[in-house]
Amino acid sequence: MSYKKINAIVRECCLDKVRRALQAVGAAGLTVTHVRGAGEYVNTFGRDTLSRHARIEVFAEDGNVERLVAAIHAAAYTGQTGDGVVAVLPVEAFYHIRAATPVSSPASSGPS
Repeated sequence: MSYKKINAIVRECCLDKVRRALQAVGAAGLTVTHVRGAGEYVNTFGRDTLSRHARIEVFAEDGNVERLVAAIHAAAYTGQTGDGVVAVLPVEAFYHIRAATPVSSPASSGPS
């Protein structure tokens, strides 16, 4: 089985909507980190030019990636500059810390 890592950076105000959308389409789990940065949109009205966003990380089997990315896009889309980005990265190996062998499926392997 092959896996991908989905990294999404979305507006903080969209985080709960994205989380619910991912749960609705069967995401096995996710990690959220609150981040600050500048990309296409730069806050030029304050002294701090960095905007606040949420980074969402999801490990998924190849066959589920498009569905998960579509759910993120639909939930995070506002049509405004600064909506965020989604990147899909290959995963060479996937292990739980408690185990010494590769995981056969992140969804079926139980809690980390």
